[in-house]
Amino acid sequence: MLTAKYVVAGDIVPADPVRSVDEIISLNDLRLTVHGAQLQVEDFRDERYEDAVHLARTYVDALGLALRAPLSWKPSRTERLGADGTHEASASVSARVVLVASTGYKPRMLKRGAVPSPELVTCLSKNPGLSEALAAAASLYRERSFLNAWTLLSLLREEAGASQNEGLAVLSRLSGKPKEWGNEVATSLNRLRHRDQPSLDLPECQNRMETMLMALLDARCASL
Repeated sequence: MLTAKYVVAGDIVPADPVRSVDEIISLNDLRLTVHGAQLQVEDFRDERYEDAVHLARTYVDALGLALRAPLSWKPSRTERLGADGTHEASASVSARVVLVASTGYKPRMLKRGAVPSPELVTCLSKNPGLSEALAAAASLYRERSFLNAWTLLSLLREEAGASQNEGLAVLSRLSGKPKEWGNEVATSLNRLRHRDQPSLDLPECQNRMETMLMALLDARCASL
């Protein structure tokens, strides 16, 4: 049994969407524990504050996308533990409460109404580009704006293909849609950029890009 050397903790805001979440995820000597809005990361090797905070925020971003909630988290407490600390690590375990799942497209890595899988958290820790796209999607939930939407689309294109058009075609195919479905998002955001009338409003662009992101996460992470 290992003893935790360092703990970073804080509350998920708002608390209401996550009251039923109960989960433990172990990753590279870090253990993330969520009980309702209370989230903490224990470090069993070193004092890796930035790694602990990144793990917590990545998990919260994924949870917010799954629950369609503008969730955020920031550390409010850090604690260094001595050799006689009471925190002990066991084998990697995930005890989860699955919330109400939606119908429609359901990728394995991240599903509507379900807490993020440990496999997804592991995948994101190894793929900074995907993690950045997820953070952009979370920012769009917290503030629906053209700038946040354009940032998300740019990151999705970059992760999916070598060129903008190729990226949109890949994202549409992964989502089970014709390529015009993805092109319409880019066209609409371009029209919004120039203050023209788009065929899709910003909420629909956001909805389609979330579908693209979830499909991309499934394609890139499910094989790990």
